[in-house]
This record gives sequence, C-alpha cells and structure tokens, in this order.
Amino acid sequence: MGLTLWQSPALSIPEKGTGMSLIAEFAAAAATRPKQVALVTDRSQLTFEDILNLVHIFDVELTTRGVRPGQTIVLDERRPEFCIALALLLSIRGLTVIFAPSTAVAALGLAVDRHLVIRELAGIPAERQIVIDQGWFATMGTLDLPDYTGRGGEGKFVFASSGTTGRPKLIQSSEASRVADIRNGARFPGIDLGERRFMTTLKTSI
Repeated sequence: MGLTLWQSPALSIPEKGTGMSLIAEFAAAAATRPKQVALVTDRSQLTFEDILNLVHIFDVELTTRGVRPGQTIVLDERRPEFCIALALLLSIRGLTVIFAPSTAVAALGLAVDRHLVIRELAGIPAERQIVIDQGWFATMGTLDLPDYTGRGGEGKFVFASSGTTGRPKLIQSSEASRVADIRNGARFPGIDLGERRFMTTLKTSI
C-alpha cells in the first residue's frame, strides 16, 4: 500500500462478515465503472472511485485519532458525501454510526465514543469530538485503495425518526437490512447496483 498507516496492525480490515456488506457491494459496483458519476450534490459530483477515496480518507483519519472497530460514532454533519462515506465506513469497521445532531444525542444521555463534527461544539467534551478538517482531503485520489472484496457486514445505523407517534426517537437498523433494501430496489427493470439508485437508496436509508 502507498500509506504506511494502512499497513499497521491497528488498521487491518476485519475479516468477519455476514455476507450482507455495504462496502463489498459498493466496491463490486465501483470496480466495473470507477469513473461513472455516483453522487451529485449541490456542491459537487463524485464518481464511484471518488467515494471509495473519501471512505479511505475517513478511515485513516478516524483510526489515527483513536476510533476502533465496534465503537459508536455520531455524525453531526448532514453533507450527503459524508453520510455515504460513514455508511460505508461503518461496514468496514463494524461501527455503530448515529446520523443525528450531536446536541440531540447528548441531550438523550446516550453513551457514544466520539462525535464527528465540522466545528467544535459547546456542551460536549472536547476529547470526545473529532473535527473534520479540510486538510484531510489534500490526498484525495492519491492513495492506494484497499481491496474490500468480502469485507464488512457488522455495522449498525442509528437514525432519527418520528414514526407514527410524532415524537422524535432514534431507531437502530442493521447493515444487512440496508443491503437488503438496495438489493430489493435493484430488482426493478432497468436498475442495477451500478447506477445512482444504489447511492439514492443508501442515502435515503439513513
């Protein structure tokens, strides 16, 4: 690999998986069309290869800052590319990622390991926060990507929903159920996992 940190034992990708893995499904789609646009936002458009590069950057940066497999992370930022990257990273590392504002999660008294934010937040211990820095992305597209074949499957999503009660609550969903949603969507005529439907389904699932 081109990145020394990736070669260290602390950064090895877990072998265990359920066979229902977001990262393996996505990487397989990306392998056949790396330069195809996969996600369009109000700021930019990203190819399948771009997204894998973004995932790898987040993996290196978070692991360097002490995030370990099995931990619970709050993603405070709602930028689509960050949500997608963390959805795929939770697959690789077996993380539980809460897609909700950090202040709301803290108010509920939930035990979490780290908060991923774009600026430091008041009321949350500084040592629990990881601030996303623009400097992280200076290496975008220059790093050798790992082989994600057969990896992942142990991640969990937690997202906000009012359900039928109208009262805000957090719901946990397994990675396998998210993959099942994507596969079910791919059964419709003219849709496959290589199209933007993959990204749309994943984004709306969180």
